[in-house]
Amino acid sequence: MFFKNKKIVFLTKTNWDYYLHPYRTLYARELSKYADKVYWINEPTRNPFKFFKKFFKNKSISKSIKVFTPLLPTCTNENLSKTNALLLRMQIYFLAGKLDRSTVIWSVYCSHLNVVLHYPVAFKIYWLGDLFDPIKEFSSLVVYNMVMPLTEDIFEHINKDFPNKAYLSTTGCDEDLFSICRVKKRDFIPKELQFENDLKTLGYVGNISSFRLDFKLIENLVKEFQNIRFVLVGISDQKHETKKFLSTLKQYNNFHLIENIEYSQIPFYIYQFHAGFIPYKLNKFNLGTNPNKFYEYCSMGKVTFSSRIPSLIKYQPSIILSQTTEEWVENIYKYIDNIADSENLISISIEASPQKSINRISDYLLKNNYSQK
Repeated sequence: MFFKNKKIVFLTKTNWDYYLHPYRTLYARELSKYADKVYWINEPTRNPFKFFKKFFKNKSISKSIKVFTPLLPTCTNENLSKTNALLLRMQIYFLAGKLDRSTVIWSVYCSHLNVVLHYPVAFKIYWLGDLFDPIKEFSSLVVYNMVMPLTEDIFEHINKDFPNKAYLSTTGCDEDLFSICRVKKRDFIPKELQFENDLKTLGYVGNISSFRLDFKLIENLVKEFQNIRFVLVGISDQKHETKKFLSTLKQYNNFHLIENIEYSQIPFYIYQFHAGFIPYKLNKFNLGTNPNKFYEYCSMGKVTFSSRIPSLIKYQPSIILSQTTEEWVENIYKYIDNIADSENLISISIEASPQKSINRISDYLLKNNYSQK
């Protein structure tokens, strides 16, 4: 195992307990089974009072996982300034000590470049997020030993100039949790899904944002299919555009919004869906994503209707992809009455699980002698 006895530092902008992106913490948990220590760096705070409050609440998730919230007074979403990068390195040193050859730095955002540059002997992994900007980020890839994109087209793009550095990654879901829920699935029906009528339900779980979701598409589908119930489960970003669309959608009897659900309960909600759906806008951000909700739907045996996201094309016909509103309407009419839960879909989720993925990544690194580079 490549990661055995390593010190692993996750540089993220995602708080450990932010449940809408659980696959990242799942990777950290899986790595902790082999690593000496895993240090998870939360989204920084600018407020010194909040810093010291969180400092004393910085928690050890387990004996080998430590979560830390750094203080960066002028932090932005762009590359960290040299001052902030220095402050972050000092705090990492206080937390984790010297980062040497036994260290793996697992960076999720390009904004950490000014931090990563100062650890020349550590093994550096860049896990590309949903939005990869070749013009802005491509030149920085030379710093990393391994780059993990989420889509095949970006993988090919990187592999042309950095052969043997690109590794096609995935997201996945918590198979430990979902496998337990598969056994208990008939014992619990969420009260929000206890309806008097027996309409088929198309359900979505995840971030409810106008940046992600195509609300106009959803409204068109809700109006077109009065005999189908559309359910969104997740957390709204509370932005004006999102609130406006949700207010409009709530006027339809076959639309339902369910918010603030514990992640441990998500599988029970998915089990009540007739099918999952991913009504994403086809923007640059979403075209670079690999939605973990697809694997969550698969884990409960659900077929998925989705916008045509490149990373999901290879899973057809287990997923039904649409490019336009017309295609969405046509495909729902065509397939909604002819799909059923399938045990075969569970294997997709298992193969994409963090447990399997970490082992594949380790095998790849050892096979290519990365431990010697």
